[in-house]
Amino acid sequence: MIGSQCDSIARSNSKTTCMKIKSAIRALEATLGDTILGVSTLGSEKGDYPEVGSANDDSFWYESKAYYLNWLYLRPTRLGAEDVVYDIGCGAGRLLFVAALCGVKRCVGLELSKHLSELARTNVGKIRLPHPPIEIRQADASIEDYSQGTVFLFCNPFGARTLETVLDQIRESLKTHPRQIRLMYIHPENDHRVLFSKTDWLEQTGEQTFPGARGIPAMYFQAGPEAGN
Repeated sequence: MIGSQCDSIARSNSKTTCMKIKSAIRALEATLGDTILGVSTLGSEKGDYPEVGSANDDSFWYESKAYYLNWLYLRPTRLGAEDVVYDIGCGAGRLLFVAALCGVKRCVGLELSKHLSELARTNVGKIRLPHPPIEIRQADASIEDYSQGTVFLFCNPFGARTLETVLDQIRESLKTHPRQIRLMYIHPENDHRVLFSKTDWLEQTGEQTFPGARGIPAMYFQAGPEAGN
């Protein structure tokens, strides 16, 4: 019995050590990425909720994915030279900056938090590598204008109520500005999945997870001009 307990303790300690090593590697990768770009995107740990509430009061906390994971998540969106990318809930800007380095036309980051939007705006001015125009707006995503966007990125920034409102806004924009759009949602929760399943104007084109993502998938969608009808 004592031997069994010792084995259990050894396994627990080994698991804890492994988690610490993985966490340290993620932190190192974040620091390296920030250093190359000349920015500060607040490491890899879970951050605070926005200081102000959204219209639906369902904002989530800020947490960045690793730089290499953001790149892997973005690949299926096939970003191109004519794309205007909206990162909805951009935090300090890490995912947005990776998108900006993919040869797109323009990037817009929306962030409810005053602190994070100011940090993202400061980061834009520090990026060392060539990039397209990047605009950061402190804004409630549920009341934004999406008529210029062609690619919309979400990294689980809020609950299904705000997501539904944002999707409605995007669809309305197709009526006034008919165009082809793509959408990526990282880390969908059950209520997000239910909403997407009912959003018949969006066509799901895939769902993927990637090595090192701890099983967290991204869902991919597209819609054409006819979706605004």
